[in-house]
Amino acid sequence: MGRKERKKRANSFPPNPPERRLGMTYLRYLEGQHELCNRILGTIHDAVFIMHPDGCLTFMNKSAEALIGRSSSSLTGTNALTYFRTAENEQLTADILERLRILHEIQLDLAFIRNPSQLIPIEAHVAMLFVNGEPVRIMATCRDLRRDIAHRQELERQAKTDQLTGCRNRWWFDEQYQRAFDWAKHTGGWLSLVFVDLDHFKRFNDEDYTLGDNLIKAAAQAMQEVLRPADELTRLGGDEFVLLLTGIGTTDALQIAERLRTCFDRPRLTGTIRPKELALLTASIGVTSLKGDDPRLPEIKKLAQKAKRLAKKRGRNCICVFPEDEEERIPLH
Repeated sequence: MGRKERKKRANSFPPNPPERRLGMTYLRYLEGQHELCNRILGTIHDAVFIMHPDGCLTFMNKSAEALIGRSSSSLTGTNALTYFRTAENEQLTADILERLRILHEIQLDLAFIRNPSQLIPIEAHVAMLFVNGEPVRIMATCRDLRRDIAHRQELERQAKTDQLTGCRNRWWFDEQYQRAFDWAKHTGGWLSLVFVDLDHFKRFNDEDYTLGDNLIKAAAQAMQEVLRPADELTRLGGDEFVLLLTGIGTTDALQIAERLRTCFDRPRLTGTIRPKELALLTASIGVTSLKGDDPRLPEIKKLAQKAKRLAKKRGRNCICVFPEDEEERIPLH
């Protein structure tokens, strides 16, 4: 590096302010410090906005440009706070300014940035900067939450999904059942449960765990293929599945149950019990449909499970409705 270049760099970023705060040397110092700060802010991954106390933009880094979908030069001089929104797409400008006048510093755990195509969820820290007690700038640092939200949703999806079959699991069912139960109570609408239990599955599973797992997966796939896209099949555990149906009465629930029962009649759903012997997989199905004003609604899960056990008692590979198909009174407790 030559002498002139070293001198030029030294003049661009003086390490310390000159003794006299007047003249070209001090002006170069201020300009150098300003350029240095902008370069530092430009390397920050989070979006950074620098504004006048009224919100008028003076600087934003590359991350902010990418977040807002516009260049810094096209927005300089405009009110950057107008891009801060609520989930309902309402401006936060007045609210931010009012809170800054009182608190001087605020944290927005969830807000949104309006870019040309969408609302982007952000976490924002907004602070008023003072010199000699006078507000001179607003600095907003924003973190894009899209990746965090997508990651959290994926973790939640995995937590509510049965890993073997890809069906919903008990955690998801318990949550959805409570919502469906509350809906039925409030509206008086139909609520139906269809319990499916694979017949003689223990013989297949005891013979070979791999065979058992393969049959479980094949059975789940066969059932999902005959269900409507909106129907969510749940594997409660082992070889037991359940279907939660809201707004569907006994007749329609029985039609769905029949589709489930007959979907097992496929060559791929067989297992070897003894050498050179194949056994077809079948299922016993129990159905209970009740209206929201039915006093038995709180016991609908028990009633549907009774229906399933009654189907097994009648010889398996059939559908029973409890208590309508009840041949003998089976106590609930």
